[in-house]
Amino acid sequence: MAHCMRVLHGQGSRTRIALLEIQQRCFSVSPLTAAAAQVAMSKFDKAALPYEKLSKTLDVVKKRLGRDMTLSEKVLYSHLDDPKGQEIERGTSYLRLRPDRVAMQDATAQMAMLQFISSGLPRVAVPSTIHCDHLIEAQIGGEKDLARAKDINKEVYKFLETAGAKYGVGFWKPGSGIIHQIILENYAFPGLLMIGTDSHTPNGGGLGGLCIGVGGADAVDVMADIPWELKCPKVIGVKLTDVGIEPTALDSSSIFTHFRPTYLGLCLPLIENSQACKFFQAKAGQARHRSFLPDTQSESRTMSGFIPTPGNDPNAYDFQQKLH
Repeated sequence: MAHCMRVLHGQGSRTRIALLEIQQRCFSVSPLTAAAAQVAMSKFDKAALPYEKLSKTLDVVKKRLGRDMTLSEKVLYSHLDDPKGQEIERGTSYLRLRPDRVAMQDATAQMAMLQFISSGLPRVAVPSTIHCDHLIEAQIGGEKDLARAKDINKEVYKFLETAGAKYGVGFWKPGSGIIHQIILENYAFPGLLMIGTDSHTPNGGGLGGLCIGVGGADAVDVMADIPWELKCPKVIGVKLTDVGIEPTALDSSSIFTHFRPTYLGLCLPLIENSQACKFFQAKAGQARHRSFLPDTQSESRTMSGFIPTPGNDPNAYDFQQKLH
């Protein structure tokens, strides 16, 4: 990804600084170099990217397991609270994990913040954000709907804003954007483990991380510096070929791994009470579509019409139809 951005031209110190920042953000430098330079997790955070710690944890797990691991396992296991003593058995053991960050939307953040306040702690232990988008109802049009939401929910917004300021939680005011797109554009990075109080949190995994939807109580545990418990996911491989595919038995507590050289293969966390998990592809060059891959929560059959299938690949479309 050394040439991941080609849009900046010209000369001068500002351009060079911008290019250096883009290079760091695109991870064209090695993880250890980035850690040594203390590159922040985002432009809104002071905490540095955790690659050095994650690498050490993963080395311990590698020696213990003595086998190859999928990318999803590497991301997940590198966040273990106790890599030396943690039992690791797919589908059986319960992992104690240390997520990198927490994201909450305005509907679920209310109870989560009230619970955190009752803990008596002065500040959250990990980078956390509140995004005001779910309480905005689509009725007339963007401007009028936003104004209506601000009026109806002004007490809620004020509480979330002031509580966030007091306890160190980032606040994205109403009208700033959809939580999942904000996460993808500002906070996601390769190797990230994030939990969010919304079922579509997996959207944030589009940059090579694991982002998992949880309840408010789980979010409070992480913000209070308590290890987050997750049943060790099973790993299911889906191999797409030119002669057709067969649907795999679906399990909402599993991680799907997609194998195909010509497409972006991502490891997909399916944590929630989904009825049937949809699997989508996006060509490696279509960056704007990548976030659809991890966002596998099932809503309804009609939802598939809003998410494009890739080009002229009949196998991808066929697989999508079979999963309904």
